[in-house]
Amino acid sequence: VIDCAADVSHRLGLSAETPEGFTTFDETAAAEFVSYTEKLSPANYAGAILLLAEQAGFQVAVPEKQEVQSCGIYHPDADRFFAGTAEYFTWQRQRNMSQERTAAIIFYYAQLVEGGIDEIDSLITRCESRGMCPVPVFSAGVEGDPDPDWLPHLLSIEGLGAVVSFMAGRLLR
Repeated sequence: VIDCAADVSHRLGLSAETPEGFTTFDETAAAEFVSYTEKLSPANYAGAILLLAEQAGFQVAVPEKQEVQSCGIYHPDADRFFAGTAEYFTWQRQRNMSQERTAAIIFYYAQLVEGGIDEIDSLITRCESRGMCPVPVFSAGVEGDPDPDWLPHLLSIEGLGAVVSFMAGRLLR
């Protein structure tokens, strides 16, 4: 791939293995590209690509980066993500869902961005049909993080009955 791209006038290599001299964008443009993709969303990804196009000399409008909530609590019936369990349980009580029996479901934020949450939605529905209150926590999920951002959500659930983790990968395709 590196050899094939040698004649391409505008290149950006982000891997540590990218050979010196491969990237034609300056460090500022490369850092700005990375800042768009650190909290990924479809709009931020498009902004990152438009930024590179602008740096390459094309006349395009580059949108501002959008703030992205990459850790929180999700529910398919909610019109928003929840910042914490107190807010989520208040919403669940309004739906007459008891919090006596709870199950945390942990999964990657990327699954939300990519729309690959069918198995999460199915598990939420199955839990609720059996009188269990699901707490579906999503996170960017940095590997090896000794203090993961999703942990406070779990620690704040009194009487947590089960934890199902999808952080090891996908079950369905």
